[in-house]
Amino acid sequence: MIYKKRSRSLARFSIVFVFLFLSNPFTASRIDATERVLSAPKEIPDFPLSTVVERAVSIGLIPEEMQQDYTEPLTRAEFSEMAVKVYEAATGNVIIMHRLFSDTDDIYAQKISGIAVIDCVEDDQFLPDDTMSREETMLCFSRLMMRMNIPVERMHLAFSDTADPAFRAPETSATKGQAVEGLLQIYDLGVAVKLAEMEEILDENVPLGKHELTEKEVKLRQYEEEIMEMVNAERAKAGLTTLVCTEILNAAASVRAQEIETRFSHDRPDGRSFSSIFDDLRIRYRLRGENLAKYFRSSEDCVEGWLNSEMHKLNMLYEPYRKAGVGVHEDASGRLYWAMIYSD
Repeated sequence: MIYKKRSRSLARFSIVFVFLFLSNPFTASRIDATERVLSAPKEIPDFPLSTVVERAVSIGLIPEEMQQDYTEPLTRAEFSEMAVKVYEAATGNVIIMHRLFSDTDDIYAQKISGIAVIDCVEDDQFLPDDTMSREETMLCFSRLMMRMNIPVERMHLAFSDTADPAFRAPETSATKGQAVEGLLQIYDLGVAVKLAEMEEILDENVPLGKHELTEKEVKLRQYEEEIMEMVNAERAKAGLTTLVCTEILNAAASVRAQEIETRFSHDRPDGRSFSSIFDDLRIRYRLRGENLAKYFRSSEDCVEGWLNSEMHKLNMLYEPYRKAGVGVHEDASGRLYWAMIYSD
């Protein structure tokens, strides 16, 4: 790889083909490019829950490596991945709350614990390979439905093996097939709730609790909208296409804005590149980029700071970009952290 480095008293950057990096005490900018390959699902085995499993696979709830041996005991890692997929697919929301563990860096374990669906054990360990009992699995089902705003009166799951005496034994190990059966029902309930929210009413006229934005959240959302408007105005002046703001890129930018309070860098607090947020949130891309800033007190000042930096301005006005998201985070002292994520 051929690259150049230059240094200044307050800034440094390196340039590689379609790859930019700039870091100084207040702003940072980066572009990266790559491609992804998707794999085909495995053939569904013939067993009592095959119809359930086939549907779950068809909507992407069961990862490829788990599409076998559904009668084997369910592990905590397996439940975590399927539960996160159910939550995000049914609600349309990406889990951005993560809890870190000393024994695993599994993003699904971090996410499911971040929304308090599954418990960790002492010393910040997750024990991903430990199996789950029926009792523990049912408790996690209930917590997941609560996090998805499923009304209590709808929290009823049916299982094909309820006639089995072992079904009521709390210490009996849950199987992967039982987890799939329960999670698919939760997915369907979650989709129904999402549709009801969109229509602002449930079939049974049960009101759903909706999150009211705080004064602080309203202010930060306004900043984010202003950033998008100003960046698109600059692109229009340059004769470039308008960037489309997407929820998934907003979620990515929100995570990054929170992370740079801990570590102001294009590397994340866990040492991975900023681009790993695209993989964590399952964002498809060929091009991706990032602008960062901190301590600016208004969206106007932030955009002006980016425009006054050659590399940040180049990032903002990079012609191949088509989508973007903005995140603004305020720390306990009232200082602001700004992130803008770009994609093709």
